Amino acid sequence: MTPRGTAPLFPSGVVALALAGCGGKTLDIGSDSVSQPGCTPSVLYADDFSSDTLENYEFPFGADYAVVDGVLQQVAQPGIALPDAVDRTAVIRPELLAGASDYVVEADGRIRDRTDSQGLFGLAFRAGPAGEHYSFLWNGNSEHAVPHWQVEKSYDLELDYSYLGGGFGTGEESPAYALGTWVHLRVSVTGTRFRGQVDVHDGRGLVTVYDVTDASDPFASGSVGFRSGWLYGTNFIEFDNFTITSSCG
Repeated sequence: MTPRGTAPLFPSGVVALALAGCGGKTLDIGSDSVSQPGCTPSVLYADDFSSDTLENYEFPFGADYAVVDGVLQQVAQPGIALPDAVDRTAVIRPELLAGASDYVVEADGRIRDRTDSQGLFGLAFRAGPAGEHYSFLWNGNSEHAVPHWQVEKSYDLELDYSYLGGGFGTGEESPAYALGTWVHLRVSVTGTRFRGQVDVHDGRGLVTVYDVTDASDPFASGSVGFRSGWLYGTNFIEFDNFTITSSCG
């Protein structure tokens, strides 16, 4: 797929791996990375979904994803009433992270249906085998008065969760999302600090919506991928240009 907006470039194909040793330290400040001498951040995993294989992914909540026309897609499932069986994650097999627990993860995403705001989509990180994970996502569900960005901590396959950073992103730091449009999502994970950024292509580039620290029994490691769900009717959620970059420790 052709990179969308600010998405990074990488070789065509389902996955590009480029592991490199880092002798220094990278400090992730704002939307920039400042590297000490001897450290070169490297791509741990990249997928442009030009191949329809999903053999590198796991689906803790059910495999409702498929590659369609060069994008990863989750489709509303017929006969499933809200809110049953509608939240999904697709995360890469943990060994592909090569032991990394700190990283920067990026992807493009959208809700394809332009008429129905129901649905949520974003990035999942520190995802474990019991369904636990963090996610940075846009939530357009009618359970909330105003669609918004949020950082969520989910504890299990039942999706018991809590909000980090005081709940919902608001104001200038929470760019509006226009249904049907692609946006670029970015999460920097460093220890217990998580910074969620989004570029809605309004000329401002990446805007930091959240910069939070989980001080309450944080998840120390886990896999990385996508979070989506709460779909019905003709809704689709789509992702493209997925990359995970090391932070050099």
